[in-house]
Amino acid sequence: MSESHQRQMLLVADNPGKFIFSYTREFQTDFIKLLSRRHGTKRTFANQFYQEYIADRNHIHMNATRWNSLSEFVRHLGREGICKVDETERGYWITWIDNSPQALARQVNTNTSPL
Repeated sequence: MSESHQRQMLLVADNPGKFIFSYTREFQTDFIKLLSRRHGTKRTFANQFYQEYIADRNHIHMNATRWNSLSEFVRHLGREGICKVDETERGYWITWIDNSPQALARQVNTNTSPL
């Protein structure tokens, strides 16, 4: 183990909550950014997308976050209204919910019917 890795482990050991919170936030942000860019609002198999996410060698590892499993993380995304989540026999499917001002304006325009 390198000296810098040992120093990093000591820092984490001093205040694990701070690091877990930071990695949790960064993991979720990066995951959602990639999901929105690659798949937009299309329904996507969560496990397959997770494989895409971890293919980036600089990704944040889920074991550094507060979530113990992909299922737990996906359910969190559903509870928070970040993604629509469907559970099937095969596993979880996720659909990113675009809440940007532009998307909300488009939605209002398409739902508005002339009087």
